[in-house]
Amino acid sequence: MKCSHCNATIELNARSCRHCGSPVAPVAGPLLEARTLFATERPPEQPRRRERRGGGFARGCLVLVLIVLVLGVLGWVFALRPYLNNMAKTQLDQSLASAVQQIDPARTAQLPQGPVSISDTLLNNLLTLTHAPSSPIQNTQMTITASVMKLTFTLYGSACTITGVPQANNGQLVMTNMQISGLLSWIMSNDDLTQIVNKNLATAQQRLRHSITSVLLKDHEVDLVVGAATSSLRRPIAA
Repeated sequence: MKCSHCNATIELNARSCRHCGSPVAPVAGPLLEARTLFATERPPEQPRRRERRGGGFARGCLVLVLIVLVLGVLGWVFALRPYLNNMAKTQLDQSLASAVQQIDPARTAQLPQGPVSISDTLLNNLLTLTHAPSSPIQNTQMTITASVMKLTFTLYGSACTITGVPQANNGQLVMTNMQISGLLSWIMSNDDLTQIVNKNLATAQQRLRHSITSVLLKDHEVDLVVGAATSSLRRPIAA
């Protein structure tokens, strides 16, 4: 290294020239230059990469949850629901058919013509007497208003409701505008229920041996007008 003033040789790490006494400017070493260059050129990308990695993991979890939900819905629609639907329809049909068989045609054929009032209290008492304690259906309650008949109950502890409007159609008692709400609506459709109920009503009226000419809903009761006794029996509605 040479002095910039007298061009004399300067010793390494000397602070001044020993010939002319001029101060010597310090020179940055290779290590300091490398550290300075590395500090200025290195981009602060490490935190951002960690954030992207965390965001990708979260998105992956959400996608996995969505896939599980979609597969669950597809499994319900194509596998579990048809099985439960068939089982529910079979059990309902068997229960109604068993109740219909309690009607004695020999006695009902002698019923007089005219109006017959049926209260919701009577229906609730009959529901209590015919209800099995082991049934998944509990807490049944029938309510009759001037516009609709409503049956409330719990299915496996979940509240459900069935509503409908009885009508007389060409001497036949039928249920119309049937609606299901609650857990049962996930298993059985309104059309399924209407078909099964009307099929068993037709069988019941077949054993009743009377036509029903009129139906009138009132608060807490339904009034039926019973027609003349019939010698021939109508065929029940097909399932």
